[in-house]
Amino acid sequence: MWGKSETINKGMMDQYIDQLIEDMHAAAREVAPPGELWDTVDMEDEGEVEDMAFAEEYIYGTPQPLSSIVGIEIHKFPPLHRLTDAQATKLYGEMERLLKAYHFVPDFPEGLPDTLKYQLLRECWDDDQVAIGAGEVHMEFCEYEPETCPFPEQYCECKVIQAEIEREEREGPNYEGPDIDPEDLLPKF
Repeated sequence: MWGKSETINKGMMDQYIDQLIEDMHAAAREVAPPGELWDTVDMEDEGEVEDMAFAEEYIYGTPQPLSSIVGIEIHKFPPLHRLTDAQATKLYGEMERLLKAYHFVPDFPEGLPDTLKYQLLRECWDDDQVAIGAGEVHMEFCEYEPETCPFPEQYCECKVIQAEIEREEREGPNYEGPDIDPEDLLPKF
């Protein structure tokens, strides 16, 4: 669909993106309500919701491509090189909203440009995930190995985490945890 020889002007791409966004909004309205597994869960208790989401994902869940879960196929998303930065940013925001409707939260380093977020999300759109009825499934893009980190160096947190692991190994059972605030590692919304 997105061959190299195909030329699409900005106006046509904007129309296509608007239609794709409508499709994403429709897909977000198709989210199934939590199943009976959730009937006894106190949805106001964050810990209980996290525990049940974990149980649902890892005990009862069946992995399937993310594109199948959310109902939007990967080929619907234009490759980054076909988009302006503004178009990629707009699509990323809509992808994130769609994922949130299905209880998925992409975890990116603070300050990472939306164009890179779009590209990384698009690259993992057909990766297997497990759908859950409530709670959150955090999507990680990095395995915390500096050599394979998908993020540009200025956003890479691998070396910080690797240093903490090495420190923990050196200090053994007397290790009291990192000198960094764990809240600093979470994405800011």
